[in-house]
Amino acid sequence: MNQYIKSVFFCGVLACLGMNTIAAQTTQPSKTISTQPTSKPTTQAMKKSELMPNKPYHSIGEYPSTFTTATAIQRTIDGLGYRYHWASEGLLEADLNYSPGNDGITTFETLKHIHNLSVTIMTTVKGQDNLRPSPEYDMDYEGLRNATLENIKAASDFLAQNPNTNFDERELTFVRGEKRSAFPFWNLLNGPILDAVYHTGQIVSFRRTSGNPVHPKMNVFSGKAPY
Repeated sequence: MNQYIKSVFFCGVLACLGMNTIAAQTTQPSKTISTQPTSKPTTQAMKKSELMPNKPYHSIGEYPSTFTTATAIQRTIDGLGYRYHWASEGLLEADLNYSPGNDGITTFETLKHIHNLSVTIMTTVKGQDNLRPSPEYDMDYEGLRNATLENIKAASDFLAQNPNTNFDERELTFVRGEKRSAFPFWNLLNGPILDAVYHTGQIVSFRRTSGNPVHPKMNVFSGKAPY
């Protein structure tokens, strides 16, 4: 399976990464959506990343020295981390409250969803269960962003340290009360990992519409830091 998973996996990745540039659902004017106290965006506008080079995925880093199923998945997760770092960098309150309309969720609510996906990615890679319903996290924008980056990095680090992980035996599991549901590891690839890439693309589109595009020198091909 480990040889077969590489070829099928990369075909899925190449097809789905093209969705990163998904356009906003409509061009309706942005609206401010009130959020609950536990999910309120910070009112202090973040500065650009001059003070943030030590956060995970300022650059994508060196590629793995060996090519295995684990390191191939690791590099894909690193690609997500780099994209997310720059998609979520320097968002202002107007960006966080932006919604495309038609009952679409705000940028901040999209960040919350990506965080939940990052938890699923990290726990599954490590062979742990995912609790349902998902825990509620009381974090502002900066806390949410940091936690998401750390989760993605933790998943990558685990794969780097365990390059010979047998994914035939690794499952994506959900526990809801006394019920435990298990799915093949394949579902993590076409599910949470690529879903997180997709929604990161939405953040890129949303912030462009709200007037605060990503850093123009961010390069997903090289994975190098813009500065």
